[in-house]
Amino acid sequence: MELYKKFGGGAIVENTNHGLQRNVKFFKEVSQRTGVHVIAGTGRNDADFQPLYFLDYEMSSIIIICTVY
Repeated sequence: MELYKKFGGGAIVENTNHGLQRNVKFFKEVSQRTGVHVIAGTGRNDADFQPLYFLDYEMSSIIIICTVY
């Protein structure tokens, strides 16, 4: 990421979503350490890859989960 920044990179899109066990805290640490903005995906995987409890959540709960965790 430091090399990317050195050559003019300012932002990346990291498209791992909640169902794929993404690590938002790590994205934040990398962004703060390097100055490169990390744009995290907030979509959902196919239902076959989601925990059953997740499929019953209201959209407002999904938004919180996908932006905090």
